[in-house]
Amino acid sequence: LITYNALIDGAAGAGRQSVAQQWLRQLRQDGLSPNTVTYTSLIKACSKFGDLPGAVGWLHEMVANELTPDVMAYTAVIHCSAKKGNVEEATRWFERMSANDVRGDYVTYTALINACAKRSDAFGAMKWLQRIVDEQLQPNVVAFSAALKACARSTQFDEAQRLWKDMDDMKIVPNIISVTSAIEVCAK
Repeated sequence: LITYNALIDGAAGAGRQSVAQQWLRQLRQDGLSPNTVTYTSLIKACSKFGDLPGAVGWLHEMVANELTPDVMAYTAVIHCSAKKGNVEEATRWFERMSANDVRGDYVTYTALINACAKRSDAFGAMKWLQRIVDEQLQPNVVAFSAALKACARSTQFDEAQRLWKDMDDMKIVPNIISVTSAIEVCAK
């Protein structure tokens, strides 16, 4: 099973969904059953290409096979929704994840912040950034950069300035995205 999971994950990571599915068929022909890792790889492959129906389909199949989705499986579906800026759908999946007692991580929250950024929703991004703190997770530069991007797209100078100060207070070193977003919001 470990070998098949590696093959499926490798094909999925390379964007070769059909090859990943061929390995899944072979896994089953050899009398093995896919596990959470298998399904998460397939969900991530769909997410990579914005195939929300495919990602959701794999998640439902995982549950139908009495496997419990973990944070990586749910986050891949959330990320898929977020890539299209579908904050509502991403939020619904976050709520389903939470209802199943699965706790979000940095990647989960950053996907939600990015969904808000795509919609130029700085206040939504700030809400999700605050949730990171509320969950007693330390925000990182990726989460701050996503929130700064939302501020830049919605011309929220004051919010961007507060975020920059928060990063400085937390000793978070800016990256190219946070610097570019800060410059962009100042230029508008």
